[in-house]
Amino acid sequence: MEKSNIKLVRLFKDLQSCTTNQVEEKLWGFKYVAFKSMHIGGDLCWAKKGGFCSLHYHRYKSNYFHVLFGKLRLDYITKVYEGDRHVTRENYVEIGENCESRVFTIFPNVRHRFTALEDTLFLEFDSVRPVNNDIIRLEDGGIIHDE
Repeated sequence: MEKSNIKLVRLFKDLQSCTTNQVEEKLWGFKYVAFKSMHIGGDLCWAKKGGFCSLHYHRYKSNYFHVLFGKLRLDYITKVYEGDRHVTRENYVEIGENCESRVFTIFPNVRHRFTALEDTLFLEFDSVRPVNNDIIRLEDGGIIHDE
């Protein structure tokens, strides 16, 4: 792990020691809950290379991702109508440094997951917070280890 990334891990652990339940350690990295209101929430996230969140969707809220440095792959599944039939499509977008964009929005009821293609620092904003039972997890998150 690079020195700058080790410093980020220390920063998150320091934040955790001076706040109550504000920093969540995840299999894929860390999530610092920066703020919450009735209409929007904001998290500062650090994902280790190869880290990925659970495949999930939200019933009511949208997620807005903004990569500060690094690169994320966002996989998402959409449902469309072709003629008289319903078709499911798997899509992905890469956001971050050296990509077409640093931002992407996931709307309610869209199944999605992110994977860090490199160590990545990003902001995640979501609408309509707090809503009980908004998230529906379909598969667990984790980390892909280099062999």
